[in-house]
Amino acid sequence: MKKAFSMLVISGFLYACGDSSQRLSVPSQAPNWESTVALLESEHLSPEVPSFAAASYIRPVAGPITSGFRTASRPGHNAVDIGASYRNVVAARSGTTTPSYNEANGCGLYMYVQHDQSRSIYCHLSRVTVAGARAVGQGALIAVSGNSGRSTGPHLHFGIFLNSRGDWVDPRFYTQF
Repeated sequence: MKKAFSMLVISGFLYACGDSSQRLSVPSQAPNWESTVALLESEHLSPEVPSFAAASYIRPVAGPITSGFRTASRPGHNAVDIGASYRNVVAARSGTTTPSYNEANGCGLYMYVQHDQSRSIYCHLSRVTVAGARAVGQGALIAVSGNSGRSTGPHLHFGIFLNSRGDWVDPRFYTQF
């Protein structure tokens, strides 16, 4: 049985990411798309095309990525952490905000934005700037990053859940970082 994968080009390499245990890379200068897919399929993977365009999200806050998605040292980390010391956080994509929640032992103060085919989560906030369920446009101010919950310093924990997959996905596949 073949496993699905998504593709992304970063710094001259094509990354094919499947489940949390499989990460392959091949030079982006591969002879052509067909040979790249054949190479990846030889690893028992099959391409998955997102139902909406890659990079359809914008970066929610300025800052460096300080922790990646499902890394070897954090396989259950279903988001990326962006180092951001109390900066404005914007909606990465248009949607409807959910009420904010506070979870002292995890995400701290957090909120979701529900989109047509996905939802995004924003954790460790110091403040939420929209109340309750409200339609927001891409780039609208929704919160301020912070250090709430279980956190080692001020940052934004940013994740994307795809309804079609029923799972969290690496935000770097859908966001221009």
